[in-house]
Amino acid sequence: ETFEPGRSRALRELVSIEGSRREFRYYDGARLDGLMSRTEVFGDKTTLTYSGDGSTLTQRTASYAEASPGSGPTVRKMTERYRRTDEVDAEADVAKRTFDLANGVIKVRYHFGQDRVTRSWRTYSKQGHRVVQVDPFSRTPTDTELQEEYAQLQQAERESLTQLRETDRQAKDELTRRADEEAVIAEAMDEDEQVFGDGNFALPRHLSVSAYDTGRSKLVLSHDETEEVAEVPRDFLTPFLPRQLSPEAPPLTREEALRVRDDCLRSLKDRLVERATIVQSRLDEENAALSKRQTTFQRNRDHMDPREEEEYEAFCQEAMFRIQILEQRLERHTELSLHKYAELDTRLRSDLRLAALAG
Repeated sequence: ETFEPGRSRALRELVSIEGSRREFRYYDGARLDGLMSRTEVFGDKTTLTYSGDGSTLTQRTASYAEASPGSGPTVRKMTERYRRTDEVDAEADVAKRTFDLANGVIKVRYHFGQDRVTRSWRTYSKQGHRVVQVDPFSRTPTDTELQEEYAQLQQAERESLTQLRETDRQAKDELTRRADEEAVIAEAMDEDEQVFGDGNFALPRHLSVSAYDTGRSKLVLSHDETEEVAEVPRDFLTPFLPRQLSPEAPPLTREEALRVRDDCLRSLKDRLVERATIVQSRLDEENAALSKRQTTFQRNRDHMDPREEEEYEAFCQEAMFRIQILEQRLERHTELSLHKYAELDTRLRSDLRLAALAG
């Protein structure tokens, strides 16, 4: 699935391979964290790729332990990769950090120095630290410095884990939103089918369906030929006729024809009003929920942390999206209602069974 710029969290593409992997691709220039993509191999690992413009971080990977029954996946190891910074000596320029959560070990590898085929690395754990330096003239860090670095790396491990979980949460929110969007489309088509019953759906342009999207095309296209052959055409007037009309039966009187026409138009009007009432009720509920959340935010904003503010902004974006969809559906329904009513009136006037109306 491909999205135009302007979507929340700057999602550009969503690629899913059922039962295997899922990939989110972003407009990285529109994200503060520079995230370019998030690739999830189900049950195995998650890879976050960054542009590296705002920081030297280019990739973060999380590998998962085998999930036990009844529990979610547990992060077994995290790996971070960094681009080379020319202004920093290769002996101090981190190239890769590995947080082995399962064994409680942190490994740091540095970039290759000029004309070197080996590089320096260090390991940190509660059992002790190990330092390997390829430059014999480099100063060996003291035990105190190593202990301070270990504490900093432990903090970095917690921050990386938090950022990983945040991207997981954003991905789940996006999938939930996509499911809601698809449900809105399907629900609108189902309701149109119930109201109009002719299989013709006048979708707005922003909800147009690609010919290659076979799943949603089924909701837009008419029934296939085999079903058309099996179906018996429905007569819109039959439920309102006072008696079965046959070639031998006398035609309807003018009073009967007027009653049939009025009953048929009233039935359509009642269904159209009911449909509009449902949409308007949902629109009022969404506006009320948004207004209540905004009032709560204004009252407590001075005591909120950045995470709560971000959740509030995400809620407002999703609520405004739903409100916009409902307003468009209500407007479209109003336009279609006028058209359907006029069309039915014309069909009634031209129906030969109601010829008495012309008298």
